[in-house]
Amino acid sequence: FTPLLFPTSNHTCVTVHCRLLQNECQWLLRSPQTDSFDVIEVGGEGSWSIWTGSIDDHKTIDITCNECYDDAGCNYHGICNNANKRCECNHINYFGIHCEFDRPCEVIRSEKDENMTLHLLHDDKYEDDLHFLQVYGHPKYIRENMSGVPSGFMMLGEPSDDIFVDDDFFDIHMRMESFQNLLDNYTFIMKYTGRRWYGQIKPPGLTAESFHEEEYHAFWDKAFSGVGVDDNATVIISGPSNDASPVGIDFYEMRRRNKEFEGGVHNYNYSPFGVRIPLIKAEGAGYFHCNAEGFL
Repeated sequence: FTPLLFPTSNHTCVTVHCRLLQNECQWLLRSPQTDSFDVIEVGGEGSWSIWTGSIDDHKTIDITCNECYDDAGCNYHGICNNANKRCECNHINYFGIHCEFDRPCEVIRSEKDENMTLHLLHDDKYEDDLHFLQVYGHPKYIRENMSGVPSGFMMLGEPSDDIFVDDDFFDIHMRMESFQNLLDNYTFIMKYTGRRWYGQIKPPGLTAESFHEEEYHAFWDKAFSGVGVDDNATVIISGPSNDASPVGIDFYEMRRRNKEFEGGVHNYNYSPFGVRIPLIKAEGAGYFHCNAEGFL
């Protein structure tokens, strides 16, 4: 049995799934062999292995249950439910496992074009506007019925300013008929993946009900493997962040990361993110901003 550990926005403790496999599953963190079914207990044992591109053995980790025990554990922005040890936040103003985040704004706009806005995706399970869909405990924003290149969500300046134009995202993908058809009608989404915010092009019809977060990890899902092109739906990516929303965070376009198109003078050995081109030259200025209430 191989334990697969992944975070979920629906539980405060780590969720453990076990699968009987003939072959070893894809893993990033593996415990020593144990008969225990308590991951908290196993977390205290030494000799864990971590995959970082190669196996790094004999690591010590610490796992604790992410619970509250009193209202202080909810930052006094909600109450601690003593029955399940979970925070019940004041949804009008706060959210997060420990109610640690201010409620995100309903609409965010691009620095490049104030008319290019993204809307908070509300949770269809509720009949109010207080509950919104969360990905790894962070809000998700969308803009529907888009077509063509979303230049309003991309780099400031003229194309002639781009010295890495030889690996333009759309120039590469427009070579595929399926991608050409997608650009006729798509949804632009902004979601958090545990460390960075991704701005992606997705097929239309996305709703909270149709979205499922299942063991997503950028490494194993080959989000930036550069091996092929089908996995590269991401147009822009943020810098590392734990912030509650994409507002005020630096974003980048990524170039020279597709090995599929190497050849001739364009053979590069960059990181999985390739060359990151800042959308704004002023570092720390952020690319997305909140719209005032009532402005869509």
